[in-house]
Amino acid sequence: MDKYIEILESKIEKIDSPTFEKACHIFMLIQFKNRGEYRALQETLYIDIKKFIDVYIKSVEYRKNGYDILQVDKIIKAIEYSNSVEKQYLLFQFAFRKLKIEYFDEEANIIQKHLNKSKYKYLNIKGLKVDAFLFKWSYDIKPLLGMIGFLIIITNILFLPAPIEGLEVFNISYVNFHSDFVLNHISNTLAFIAGQDRALGVEPFSLYGVILLIIIRLSFILFIGNFLIEKIKTVGNI
Repeated sequence: MDKYIEILESKIEKIDSPTFEKACHIFMLIQFKNRGEYRALQETLYIDIKKFIDVYIKSVEYRKNGYDILQVDKIIKAIEYSNSVEKQYLLFQFAFRKLKIEYFDEEANIIQKHLNKSKYKYLNIKGLKVDAFLFKWSYDIKPLLGMIGFLIIITNILFLPAPIEGLEVFNISYVNFHSDFVLNHISNTLAFIAGQDRALGVEPFSLYGVILLIIIRLSFILFIGNFLIEKIKTVGNI
């Protein structure tokens, strides 16, 4: 082992408190171990990064200059020194929990974005493509709203009267919400999606219609339910 690394490790061991100085030494150690000639030490890098995250976050409370500014970029940079997607995911998870515990909410939100991306990559490399797909739609409200909007449009189209007699999939009976047909159709469809009793009646003409109706219902449940489950998991992991 390089003599300089031994000196750094010795200095780290001698500092009992989670001080900023100790955090700096650990960060330097991580940088050294990440160099090409020290690739053999990558096995211990995960432990060093984890230690850095813990010490660095706590060191903010121990600073004598009165400032409590935590540079979250340092944590991200330290984690990215790991060349393992799985370990990066675990480290971002660890950092997120630590920041939440110490009430660094803004910094935790930044880490959470990296955590989500890291988890998505992790699920993919594990071959969990379905889980990865569902997770991608769960950690950001914007694509979820886009997907729900798309499903609403598709549902509205499917429930429209067939242009040619005999091609009907559903027998639709409307509730009168509006005098305009289009607005009334949309209102009825939205009420149906929301599960309101006072909504349009949808009666499938065939097994194909039944399956289509089940798919419509399950699609909304799947995306919205998955989003809520992931949010609950996030809270539970704090």
